[in-house]
Amino acid sequence: MAGFTPVNAVRRPPPGAASTQDSKGKESQHISGGKSVDKTVNARSAGNGSSTTTTYPTHHVNPYIYPQQRSRAYPPLDMASVRKRSDGLQTVVKTDRPFGLTEAPTFYPTLEEFGDPAAYLEKIAPRGKKFGMAKIVPPKGWDPPFCLDTEMFWFKTKRQSMNPTLAERAEKAFVDSLYYFHRHTNKTPINRLPSIDKRPLDLFHLHQCVQLRGGFTEVCRRKLWAQIGRELGYTGKIMTSLSTSLKHSYQKVIYPFDQYLERNSVGLLADGIRIPMFEAPDETSEENNSNEEQEQVSLPQKREHPDDDSDERSGATKKHKLENGTKVARRVRGDERRASQVKNSEATLHRVVPYSDTPSIPDDPTIPPFDNWHGGINTIGDPSDNLTAPTYNLRQFQQKAALFKDKYFQPILGDKPKLEEEDVEREFWRILSDPTENIQVEYGTDIHTSVQSSGFPQIERDVTNRYSQDPWNLNVLPFVHKALSRYVDADVSYLVQPFLHIGMVFSSKSWHFEDFYSYAFNYHHFGEAKTYYSVPEDQTEKLRELLTEIIGKDNIDQDPSLLLQPNHMLSPELLIQRGIICHALDQRAGQFVVTFPKAYTSHVNYGFNMTESVNFFPAFDWLDYGLQCASLYQQFNYPPPFSIQRLLLTTSATSHNINIAKL
Repeated sequence: MAGFTPVNAVRRPPPGAASTQDSKGKESQHISGGKSVDKTVNARSAGNGSSTTTTYPTHHVNPYIYPQQRSRAYPPLDMASVRKRSDGLQTVVKTDRPFGLTEAPTFYPTLEEFGDPAAYLEKIAPRGKKFGMAKIVPPKGWDPPFCLDTEMFWFKTKRQSMNPTLAERAEKAFVDSLYYFHRHTNKTPINRLPSIDKRPLDLFHLHQCVQLRGGFTEVCRRKLWAQIGRELGYTGKIMTSLSTSLKHSYQKVIYPFDQYLERNSVGLLADGIRIPMFEAPDETSEENNSNEEQEQVSLPQKREHPDDDSDERSGATKKHKLENGTKVARRVRGDERRASQVKNSEATLHRVVPYSDTPSIPDDPTIPPFDNWHGGINTIGDPSDNLTAPTYNLRQFQQKAALFKDKYFQPILGDKPKLEEEDVEREFWRILSDPTENIQVEYGTDIHTSVQSSGFPQIERDVTNRYSQDPWNLNVLPFVHKALSRYVDADVSYLVQPFLHIGMVFSSKSWHFEDFYSYAFNYHHFGEAKTYYSVPEDQTEKLRELLTEIIGKDNIDQDPSLLLQPNHMLSPELLIQRGIICHALDQRAGQFVVTFPKAYTSHVNYGFNMTESVNFFPAFDWLDYGLQCASLYQQFNYPPPFSIQRLLLTTSATSHNINIAKL
């Protein structure tokens, strides 16, 4: 068992505006597509009393969703390179799942049954609720086209670390090693991180991005600096100078370190990529000092002053211990008496022992803290922050996902001819259960289709396409005639409009239940498979008790979202040990997975793929679940997405269906 924070379990409404980059790297601002409008319900709400033909919802057309220019520099995704729906029709049943998990059911509706999703869901619900989820394989005659413009589709990802504490230590270890290297091999140590767009450069992730693509020389040859800049979260406002700035910063600060590591073959493995380490030599040893001068790497040197021949100007170094035991070396320019008397005198403090979690803050206010390199990482903030999140198009993310997967599994495969899904699944849970290992991946999750379009046909873009009004189209499903979400008059677009999810190997979503105990439909557009895990509704109290034990009751009392929006990925092995029943199923291209109310679910991806999901509120049984969830929200003083009482009043006043109006 290990806790990590890959994504928020409960989705929140997207911001009112989002940005998309055009082919030249410039950023164009566009407004979200607005609220979905059900013409039938709105007409009846106006009180005209007329009986109109049911129409499916539309969205406001936004001409700024896509950039107006295209470029050969960012080609579209090659759909021939990904698994498509034809492969998904071949259902593979695994007989040897990790932890002995039982398989959730799979249903194969006929074309006639497939015509009414609400009626079919009501038919399979009694059995599906026993497992918490089910898979639906559409009939062969149902084949919607994939309509997303893969050339102009840009999205942001969130970095996921299975062991956040270990990931933070790896970043600090890298920056410390880099600092030691420049401190002990150059006359002019680099004491300040380079900045781009008024933000300190994330040296750790810059190094990983470059090494993943073959190193500094290869990135320069293939002209990949702008792409790496987007991965570091820089936007199109500075693309004209971004490549030059990144290249210069890497060449000055990191590339000499790469050369040193290549000559000495030092490093350790972290995050699937070799993380270099540099051990600071002992400054008390004259032999080491002489070796340092022989191993100096050529870097731009500070111009020497013509009179720079005195100890008074160059300064002297004195070593002493701070109260926490950290050894430091203090260099004072000028005589010691002057430095002690003059405010803000030029005194520097450098670490000569490995990094310690205990902060070393000098008592002398004239001495700047020597942890300033870590400030560059800290100021970047939460990787999920939209301002610093990496940006890709589908082809770029596919290439990065393939590079990471090949690099990680190449030493593991050995003589094995092919990587199987079971290998990825077992490796994922092995890493998650090992507190000494960490993998950092990226997941383009919860991308709102009102901003970035949908993989399904949309009526405002292609009214002649028959699938644009198909009830299984996730843009239409929440508004079919047996769905209560047709009558919600609050702004809850995040509940009734689909989200896109673009995954890579090991990207995952932790245990969660759907907002307001709703149903959820997930459709797999293309790519590698993903495995879902579920805890059915009759086991949810046991899982909630386990989460309370892990999180802590006092913490939950202070912040109820820790329980209502859990971010803990618990191993099925742990759940089984605690007497909690857990099930699993695999989803492939062209297949639906439906999750049932109150059930907790999680999933893990086996490679590059794209899925789309939406919440569903059927009239036949959701109301009871909604009232239970409203009581849960009230217990923790948590605001519900919308008012059920107001929903009932609106439904009774506007619905002409007697069965729905009686609710």
